[in-house]
Amino acid sequence: MQPPRITFRHILNSVLKVFKLEKGVLYTLRELSLRPGKAIRTYLLVDRSQMQDPIKFLFIMVALAALAFVHVDLKNTSASFQAGLNEGKKAAEASVQMTDEQRGKMEEQFEAIDENATEAEDFMANNYQFMLIFSIPFSAFWSFVHFRRKQWNAAEHLVINAYIFGYQSFLFALIRAAGYWLTPKSLDVDAEAMIVYLIASLVYSVWGYLGIFDLKAGKRIPLRGILLSLWVIFLSMLTYMISFSVILAVVVYIQ
Repeated sequence: MQPPRITFRHILNSVLKVFKLEKGVLYTLRELSLRPGKAIRTYLLVDRSQMQDPIKFLFIMVALAALAFVHVDLKNTSASFQAGLNEGKKAAEASVQMTDEQRGKMEEQFEAIDENATEAEDFMANNYQFMLIFSIPFSAFWSFVHFRRKQWNAAEHLVINAYIFGYQSFLFALIRAAGYWLTPKSLDVDAEAMIVYLIASLVYSVWGYLGIFDLKAGKRIPLRGILLSLWVIFLSMLTYMISFSVILAVVVYIQ
Protein backbone atom coordinates (compact mmCIF):
# COMPACT_ATOMS: atom_id res chain seq x y z
CA MET A 1 0.00 0.00 0.00
CA GLN A 2 1.41 3.34 -1.06
CA PRO A 3 1.65 6.18 1.46
CA PRO A 4 -0.47 9.26 0.78
CA ARG A 5 0.89 11.87 -1.62
CA ILE A 6 2.95 14.71 -0.16
CA THR A 7 1.00 17.98 -0.03
CA PHE A 8 1.76 21.47 1.21
CA ARG A 9 -0.54 20.76 4.16
CA HIS A 10 1.58 17.72 5.01
CA ILE A 11 4.78 19.78 4.82
CA LEU A 12 3.28 22.55 6.99
CA ASN A 13 2.15 20.04 9.62
CA SER A 14 5.62 18.50 9.64
CA VAL A 15 7.24 21.90 10.23
CA LEU A 16 4.80 22.73 13.01
CA LYS A 17 5.38 19.37 14.69
CA VAL A 18 9.13 20.02 14.75
CA PHE A 19 8.47 23.09 16.89
CA LYS A 20 5.41 21.51 18.55
CA LEU A 21 3.26 24.41 17.40
CA GLU A 22 0.58 22.40 15.63
CA LYS A 23 -2.01 23.79 18.01
CA GLY A 24 -2.35 26.37 20.73
CA VAL A 25 -0.29 29.41 19.68
CA LEU A 26 -2.90 31.29 17.68
CA TYR A 27 -5.62 30.28 20.11
CA THR A 28 -3.47 31.45 23.03
CA LEU A 29 -2.78 34.79 21.34
CA ARG A 30 -6.47 35.27 20.62
CA GLU A 31 -7.54 34.46 24.17
CA LEU A 32 -4.82 36.59 25.76
CA SER A 33 -5.81 39.45 23.45
CA LEU A 34 -9.51 39.32 24.28
CA ARG A 35 -9.69 38.06 27.87
CA PRO A 36 -6.29 37.51 29.52
CA GLY A 37 -7.63 37.06 33.03
CA LYS A 38 -10.22 34.46 32.08
CA ALA A 39 -7.82 32.67 29.70
CA ILE A 40 -5.09 32.21 32.32
CA ARG A 41 -7.57 31.24 35.03
CA THR A 42 -9.04 28.64 32.67
CA TYR A 43 -5.58 27.24 31.94
CA LEU A 44 -4.74 26.96 35.63
CA LEU A 45 -8.06 25.63 36.92
CA VAL A 46 -10.09 24.06 34.13
CA ASP A 47 -8.44 23.01 30.85
CA ARG A 48 -4.78 23.01 29.77
CA SER A 49 -5.25 21.32 26.41
CA GLN A 50 -6.08 24.42 24.35
CA MET A 51 -3.58 27.05 25.50
CA GLN A 52 0.08 26.81 24.58
CA ASP A 53 2.35 25.79 27.46
CA PRO A 54 3.41 29.05 29.21
CA ILE A 55 7.16 28.43 28.95
CA LYS A 56 6.99 27.51 25.27
CA PHE A 57 4.71 30.45 24.62
CA LEU A 58 7.08 32.78 26.43
CA PHE A 59 10.15 31.79 24.41
CA ILE A 60 8.25 31.71 21.12
CA MET A 61 7.05 35.27 21.64
CA VAL A 62 10.48 36.50 22.76
CA ALA A 63 12.02 34.89 19.68
CA LEU A 64 9.34 36.53 17.54
CA ALA A 65 10.26 39.90 19.02
CA ALA A 66 13.91 39.26 18.17
CA LEU A 67 13.06 38.20 14.61
CA ALA A 68 11.07 41.40 14.14
CA PHE A 69 14.32 43.33 14.67
CA VAL A 70 13.03 44.83 17.87
CA HIS A 71 15.75 46.75 19.64
CA VAL A 72 16.07 49.75 21.90
CA ASP A 73 17.44 52.88 20.31
CA LEU A 74 20.19 54.03 22.64
CA LYS A 75 21.71 56.64 20.35
CA ASN A 76 20.50 59.54 22.47
CA THR A 77 21.64 57.77 25.63
CA SER A 78 25.02 57.09 24.06
CA ALA A 79 25.40 60.70 22.95
CA SER A 80 24.53 61.97 26.41
CA PHE A 81 26.98 59.57 28.03
CA GLN A 82 29.73 60.58 25.60
CA ALA A 83 29.08 64.29 26.24
CA GLY A 84 29.28 63.71 29.99
CA LEU A 85 32.47 61.73 29.56
CA ASN A 86 34.07 64.55 27.56
CA GLU A 87 32.99 67.15 30.13
CA GLY A 88 34.46 65.07 32.92
CA LYS A 89 37.72 64.74 31.03
CA LYS A 90 37.92 68.50 30.44
CA ALA A 91 37.11 69.25 34.08
CA ALA A 92 39.84 66.86 35.23
CA GLU A 93 42.37 68.47 32.93
CA ALA A 94 41.42 71.98 34.05
CA SER A 95 41.46 71.24 37.77
CA VAL A 96 44.84 69.47 37.88
CA GLN A 97 48.14 70.32 36.26
CA MET A 98 49.18 67.09 34.54
CA THR A 99 52.25 65.95 32.75
CA ASP A 100 52.01 64.43 29.27
CA GLU A 101 52.39 60.97 30.79
CA GLN A 102 49.57 61.56 33.28
CA ARG A 103 47.37 62.99 30.53
CA GLY A 104 48.07 59.92 28.40
CA LYS A 105 47.07 57.57 31.23
CA MET A 106 43.88 59.53 31.80
CA GLU A 107 43.06 59.31 28.09
CA GLU A 108 43.49 55.53 28.24
CA GLN A 109 41.19 55.29 31.26
CA PHE A 110 38.45 57.34 29.60
CA GLU A 111 38.79 55.29 26.40
CA ALA A 112 38.41 52.09 28.42
CA ILE A 113 35.27 53.46 30.11
CA ASP A 114 33.86 54.49 26.74
CA GLU A 115 34.62 51.07 25.24
CA ASN A 116 32.96 49.21 28.14
CA ALA A 117 29.91 51.46 27.93
CA THR A 118 29.62 50.84 24.19
CA GLU A 119 29.81 47.07 24.68
CA ALA A 120 27.14 47.21 27.40
CA GLU A 121 24.97 49.40 25.18
CA ASP A 122 25.24 47.00 22.23
CA PHE A 123 24.48 44.01 24.45
CA MET A 124 21.38 45.65 25.91
CA ALA A 125 20.14 46.79 22.51
CA ASN A 126 20.49 43.32 20.98
CA ASN A 127 19.17 41.32 23.95
CA TYR A 128 16.60 43.64 25.47
CA GLN A 129 13.66 41.22 25.54
CA PHE A 130 15.78 38.23 26.57
CA MET A 131 17.17 40.21 29.49
CA LEU A 132 13.70 41.17 30.62
CA ILE A 133 12.77 37.48 30.94
CA PHE A 134 14.67 37.54 34.23
CA SER A 135 12.17 40.11 35.54
CA ILE A 136 9.46 37.42 35.61
CA PRO A 137 10.53 35.90 38.97
CA PHE A 138 10.46 39.40 40.49
CA SER A 139 6.96 39.99 39.12
CA ALA A 140 5.86 36.59 40.41
CA PHE A 141 7.30 37.29 43.86
CA TRP A 142 5.59 40.66 44.28
CA SER A 143 2.27 39.49 42.86
CA PHE A 144 2.41 36.52 45.23
CA VAL A 145 3.16 38.82 48.18
CA HIS A 146 0.36 41.28 47.44
CA PHE A 147 -2.23 38.79 46.21
CA ARG A 148 -1.42 35.97 48.63
CA ARG A 149 -5.01 35.89 49.87
CA LYS A 150 -6.05 34.64 46.45
CA GLN A 151 -5.99 30.95 45.54
CA TRP A 152 -2.71 30.89 43.61
CA ASN A 153 0.58 29.43 44.84
CA ALA A 154 4.06 30.69 43.97
CA ALA A 155 4.50 28.42 40.94
CA GLU A 156 1.16 29.55 39.54
CA HIS A 157 2.24 33.16 39.92
CA LEU A 158 5.23 32.32 37.72
CA VAL A 159 2.88 30.90 35.08
CA ILE A 160 0.63 33.97 35.29
CA ASN A 161 3.50 36.39 34.79
CA ALA A 162 5.07 34.23 32.07
CA TYR A 163 1.89 34.48 30.02
CA ILE A 164 1.68 38.23 30.59
CA PHE A 165 5.30 38.81 29.64
CA GLY A 166 4.98 36.52 26.63
CA TYR A 167 2.08 38.57 25.33
CA GLN A 168 4.00 41.78 26.03
CA SER A 169 6.79 40.42 23.83
CA PHE A 170 4.23 39.85 21.09
CA LEU A 171 3.12 43.47 21.51
CA PHE A 172 6.75 44.54 21.32
CA ALA A 173 7.19 42.80 17.95
CA LEU A 174 3.85 44.03 16.64
CA ILE A 175 4.40 47.66 17.61
CA ARG A 176 7.99 47.69 16.35
CA ALA A 177 6.92 46.23 12.99
CA ALA A 178 4.01 48.69 12.71
CA GLY A 179 6.30 51.56 13.63
CA TYR A 180 8.77 50.58 10.95
CA TRP A 181 6.15 50.56 8.22
CA LEU A 182 3.89 53.40 9.37
CA THR A 183 6.16 55.96 11.03
CA PRO A 184 7.56 58.71 8.76
CA LYS A 185 11.28 58.27 8.16
CA SER A 186 11.95 61.69 9.69
CA LEU A 187 10.90 60.43 13.12
CA ASP A 188 12.84 58.22 15.50
CA VAL A 189 11.07 54.91 14.89
CA ASP A 190 12.64 53.06 17.82
CA ALA A 191 11.92 55.82 20.34
CA GLU A 192 8.31 56.21 19.19
CA ALA A 193 7.73 52.45 19.19
CA MET A 194 9.31 52.09 22.63
CA ILE A 195 7.03 54.72 24.16
CA VAL A 196 3.93 53.08 22.66
CA TYR A 197 5.12 49.66 23.81
CA LEU A 198 5.76 50.77 27.39
CA ILE A 199 2.28 52.28 27.66
CA ALA A 200 0.61 49.27 26.01
CA SER A 201 2.47 46.74 28.16
CA LEU A 202 1.65 48.65 31.34
CA VAL A 203 -2.04 48.80 30.45
CA TYR A 204 -2.04 45.12 29.52
CA SER A 205 -0.36 44.08 32.79
CA VAL A 206 -2.93 45.98 34.83
CA TRP A 207 -5.79 44.56 32.76
CA GLY A 208 -4.41 41.04 33.21
CA TYR A 209 -3.98 41.39 36.97
CA LEU A 210 -7.49 42.78 37.37
CA GLY A 211 -8.97 39.74 35.66
CA ILE A 212 -6.70 37.04 37.07
CA PHE A 213 -6.84 38.16 40.69
CA ASP A 214 -10.48 39.27 40.52
CA LEU A 215 -9.72 42.84 41.59
CA LYS A 216 -12.71 44.44 39.91
CA ALA A 217 -15.06 43.65 42.80
CA GLY A 218 -18.07 44.49 40.63
CA LYS A 219 -16.90 48.07 40.09
CA ARG A 220 -16.80 49.69 36.69
CA ILE A 221 -13.52 51.46 37.47
CA PRO A 222 -11.73 49.40 40.16
CA LEU A 223 -9.40 52.18 41.30
CA ARG A 224 -7.97 50.21 44.22
CA GLY A 225 -7.22 47.21 42.01
CA ILE A 226 -5.57 49.42 39.39
CA LEU A 227 -3.38 51.17 41.97
CA LEU A 228 -2.41 47.87 43.59
CA SER A 229 -1.50 46.39 40.20
CA LEU A 230 0.61 49.44 39.35
CA TRP A 231 2.35 49.16 42.72
CA VAL A 232 3.21 45.50 42.08
CA ILE A 233 4.57 46.36 38.62
CA PHE A 234 6.63 49.23 40.05
CA LEU A 235 8.16 47.05 42.78
CA SER A 236 8.89 44.28 40.29
CA MET A 237 10.78 46.54 37.90
CA LEU A 238 12.54 48.43 40.71
CA THR A 239 13.92 45.30 42.38
CA TYR A 240 14.81 43.77 39.00
CA MET A 241 16.71 46.88 37.89
CA ILE A 242 18.54 47.16 41.22
CA SER A 243 19.53 43.48 41.15
CA PHE A 244 20.61 43.69 37.51
CA SER A 245 22.66 46.84 38.20
CA VAL A 246 24.40 45.21 41.15
CA ILE A 247 25.24 42.09 39.13
CA LEU A 248 26.49 44.20 36.22
CA ALA A 249 28.65 46.29 38.57
CA VAL A 250 30.17 43.14 40.09
CA VAL A 251 30.92 41.68 36.66
CA VAL A 252 32.56 44.94 35.52
CA TYR A 253 34.55 45.11 38.76
CA ILE A 254 35.79 41.51 38.37
CA GLN A 255 36.82 42.14 34.79
